[in-house]
Amino acid sequence: MKLLGSSILRNLSFCSLEDYLYIGLTPLLYLYDTRGLFFLQDGMFHKIRAESLDNRRIYKGFPLWYDIYVGRLSGCFLIYWTFTRLCAKLYETAERTGNMKEYKAIIYDIDGTLLNTVDQNMYTLIRIIKEELDEDWTYEQVVPFTAQAGLKTIADLGIADVDRVYARWVRYVNEYGPGAAAFEGVSELLAFVRERGLKQGIVSSKRRPQYGIDMGRHGYDKLMDAAVLFEDTTVHKPDPTPLLECLRRLGVEAKDALYMGDARSDMVAARAAGMDFAYASWGSHFPMERTEPDYYLEHPMELAKYLQ
Repeated sequence: MKLLGSSILRNLSFCSLEDYLYIGLTPLLYLYDTRGLFFLQDGMFHKIRAESLDNRRIYKGFPLWYDIYVGRLSGCFLIYWTFTRLCAKLYETAERTGNMKEYKAIIYDIDGTLLNTVDQNMYTLIRIIKEELDEDWTYEQVVPFTAQAGLKTIADLGIADVDRVYARWVRYVNEYGPGAAAFEGVSELLAFVRERGLKQGIVSSKRRPQYGIDMGRHGYDKLMDAAVLFEDTTVHKPDPTPLLECLRRLGVEAKDALYMGDARSDMVAARAAGMDFAYASWGSHFPMERTEPDYYLEHPMELAKYLQ
């Protein structure tokens, strides 16, 4: 039913008010008086007697050659067509309003959610692995590390002198040409949420200096009411502690906040904190089923329709 409704909405969206009056009312009028046909012209209905219809007459590209039986059949079809569109529109509205919730705060992950930092992080990590371990790793092999803190990544790789190597990795990241680009629609979403009067926060495993570089590049740091980063907690996602700390700083309860992220660890942390979760599919390398998160988003601004 949902697919049918969506298809009808897409294909009938071009119709004007006059078209809908013609589609919806003409069949009813015709069925009421099978001896003639009503047509719409200049905002008024006019009647054509069945015996005077000209087969060559055209109304908006369609020949008016109805006889009584064809008229009845067409009328039934057009009534069904109009009714189906109405049902589809009602379904769409009910679905949107049914999922709407009055949140007081939206909290975001950064990498893969607001900013496209995967390439600059992963290609430079490949370089670090080559320098430290003399191993050639592929992009696909290092992508799973995007969901965890950088220091933990270096330690998990078995590299000695973690702090020194991590500092070099950060330097490589900041020297990476394209830098941390914002995903399309992120700026519009942050502005929309701010205009709605909702609080905004960040929970990320990014260190504070890097946060200032990446988020400051776009001015997003100034839009946040709180930011809980790597240095602010002793444990990190998927543990809920960072999210709970952000809620405390925002002065908002878990039930009144939504966390948006791109990784399963983000969803696990949100669930453990008692928060709703929105999956940012546009930047994710960790596929989810549509039924897993509370909101499965394909574009940042898609979240806006659930906040109205």
